[in-house]
Amino acid sequence: MKKHVFIINGSGGVGKDTVCELAAKRWKVQNISSITPILTVARAAGWDGEKNARGAALALSSERGVYGI
Repeated sequence: MKKHVFIINGSGGVGKDTVCELAAKRWKVQNISSITPILTVARAAGWDGEKNARGAALALSSERGVYGI
């Protein structure tokens, strides 16, 4: 069986999941979120889910491999 991989990018609320839901009505579809594991790691590192100065500092420190804000 030939498989196709489609990567759908876009800002929040633009309809990425809707496209996947519509495609699933016709084809066998697996919707894999790329942000879910990133959010899991961020929360484990102390991010409270708020987009504020503390969250931004945590994001910057994670890019440098430094945790524990």
